[in-house]
Amino acid sequence: MQLAIGARSDVGMVRSGNEDSFFAEADEQRGVFVVADGMGGHAAGEVASEMAVQIVSRHLLTLKQIGNSDSDDVMTNSLRDANRAIYERMLAEVDKQGMGTTASVLVLSGGQFLIGQVGDSRIYLLRDGALTQITKA
Repeated sequence: MQLAIGARSDVGMVRSGNEDSFFAEADEQRGVFVVADGMGGHAAGEVASEMAVQIVSRHLLTLKQIGNSDSDDVMTNSLRDANRAIYERMLAEVDKQGMGTTASVLVLSGGQFLIGQVGDSRIYLLRDGALTQITKA
């Protein structure tokens, strides 16, 4: 498997701050990709998205292959752990009330893929110059 990775984030036209976070790492055996779009604006959406990316990527980097029940469990637990940590921090810090994030996660390995999704972000396939939406909000 040969992957070319590119990543970019943009604040967009509506908000003054960027609440996006991402992680991308690939080698010959697998690729791990996580994108999180923070919610809450003043309520630290950028903190939530960064926490989600760090927690989920840390879990998924332990996967050596996918396609078995263990890999499904690792994906599920990574998202649950991120959710729990974000929620607990929101409860503990008054200035973080209302923070949250979406998360779109993709692991590629051995010609297979595993997707995890929370919220209304989406995953697309770029092939031969055309984008195809893979997940739905």
